[in-house]
Amino acid sequence: MQPAPIPDNDRDRISRLFELQLLDTDAEADFDAITRTVARVLNVPIALISLVDAERQWFKSRVGLEAGHTPRDVSFCSHVVAAQAPILVADALADQRFADNPLVTGEPRVRFYAGVPLRTSDGYVVGTLCAIDHEPRTLNPEQKELLEALAQQISALFELRRRARVVRDQHAALGLYASFFEQSIELFCMVDAQFKLQRFNPAWTRTLGWTPEELRERSIVSLLHPEDRTPTLQEVERLLRQSCSTLNHETRLLHRAGHYVPLSWT
Repeated sequence: MQPAPIPDNDRDRISRLFELQLLDTDAEADFDAITRTVARVLNVPIALISLVDAERQWFKSRVGLEAGHTPRDVSFCSHVVAAQAPILVADALADQRFADNPLVTGEPRVRFYAGVPLRTSDGYVVGTLCAIDHEPRTLNPEQKELLEALAQQISALFELRRRARVVRDQHAALGLYASFFEQSIELFCMVDAQFKLQRFNPAWTRTLGWTPEELRERSIVSLLHPEDRTPTLQEVERLLRQSCSTLNHETRLLHRAGHYVPLSWT
């Protein structure tokens, strides 16, 4: 038996696999429909969606096989990962790589194997879509094309899941930001090119006394102490020109009651 070589990029490849968050998850109808299609159309007893991590190949979907995973060192799919290309084994007993493989000499009695890579959006091969038979055979060109097309569909589903998770994480982060924005005792705001307040948190009303409706009609410039307007506008111009940060800028803003409140801007 010849175990598959470990790809040079295996650490990064496994990292991408973990990012998909598919390992050890429950069965899903979208993936199970594909393995059933492979088994029926190719007329094979076993069809698998296999994900190869550091120690094992784990089956996200399986038809005709009880085991949920097998060791990587005896895995046919690990050879696809190493080659980063489809592999077809017409008769495992006649192939020196697999003739004495325990998956061939024992259950599930693999004789025929066809595996196609499942790739991430950046090209890492994280597993395979494979078809297995107990008898020697081959595939015609149409069957090969079908297997590759379905593998591309699985890869697309992987990417859709990843993107959906990114969007969910972003929404959660935005929700946290919005909560922080609204509840902070510090004054947060967004302004337009004329420095008119577009969005601001309740701290503005608590600190300066202006109602939200009144603040929406004002610009920050109109609230600045006359002596602070020029240096503040110069600081804003510097920020826009240099794309830098303000660590500490002292200014005074007009309170609704008529006095000025000193503030430090970051």
